[in-house]
Amino acid sequence: MQNVMKEAVVLARTYEGDWVARMALALKTVWARIKEGVKKVKATIDIRVARGGRDYVAKIVGPHRQYKLDRQFLAADREEWNKKGSAGHEEYDVEDGYYEKSELGKKRYMKVENGAAKYINLEEVQLWAAKQPYRESDIDFGGDATYEFGNDVTGSAE
Repeated sequence: MQNVMKEAVVLARTYEGDWVARMALALKTVWARIKEGVKKVKATIDIRVARGGRDYVAKIVGPHRQYKLDRQFLAADREEWNKKGSAGHEEYDVEDGYYEKSELGKKRYMKVENGAAKYINLEEVQLWAAKQPYRESDIDFGGDATYEFGNDVTGSAE
């Protein structure tokens, strides 16, 4: 029970609004995770952030025709800011996989495996991504739309 409360407090701090409502939602979420048997987090990625910056963590899910790597951008699980609100850090709870992190304008790549995160080079990520299939959303634009590598989507008006 004590661990449930601790997890709920950590989760509630990431929400906005009334504290009682945040705790109620967090407790429901934590209990639902326990009942469903959700897998535990494998690792935590921590980044320093600046207000207005473009800092992020994204899971790499495969290749992308335009951007080379297909990413799913993650929302921070926890964040903490200085008193002025101009800088701070964010934490992301992640499972096994490949990740891109942009921290204070510098991109780095990570591989999370068996709960351990290690930095890797871009070439290793690209080799892995090349073995993965393209997502349907990257291939099928629907209707009469066509896709040419390096060009915008075009379609007929018929």
